[in-house]
Amino acid sequence: RTVILNVMEPARLAVTPADGLVASGYQGGPFSPSTKTFTLSNSGAYPLAFTATDNQSWLDVTPVGGIIPAGGSTTVTLSINAAANALASGPYSGTLTLTNTTSGLGSTTRPATLTVIPNGQVILKVVTSEGDGPFTFTSSASPLAMTLTTSNGVAQSSPVTLNPGTYGVTVTPPD
Repeated sequence: RTVILNVMEPARLAVTPADGLVASGYQGGPFSPSTKTFTLSNSGAYPLAFTATDNQSWLDVTPVGGIIPAGGSTTVTLSINAAANALASGPYSGTLTLTNTTSGLGSTTRPATLTVIPNGQVILKVVTSEGDGPFTFTSSASPLAMTLTTSNGVAQSSPVTLNPGTYGVTVTPPD
């Protein structure tokens, strides 16, 4: 009597891309990018059940689980939700956890980072083809009274905080 034993690849999860969601924006939003989509693949010979969870109130993941057929794939989207609009300025981090609940093979995580920038903070940047030299900025807003000197046609200020509003700015190039 002959017995044939076929060994089939178990359900194995693979996730792309390897990086996570990296977003930023001013307090109150919007944040950009607001979503990141991941492709979940099953290289195994059997269907794969998965769950997708996040660990921060300012993140949402959809769908939260499903079945990937043998050799198939699906997508999961990690999104920044409206709760992020209430966050104070600063850096925030979270984690997307993707779990193969069939065999455990390939279960992984992806990071999520959000940088909330204080309202009114701007960086002035000068790009010119007029040569190098000091460009003087003046404005009715006192933080905007500054001189920037270009190097290879580019100059950038340190962050400057302004109250919401419209400001006239005059840029005087070098003589």
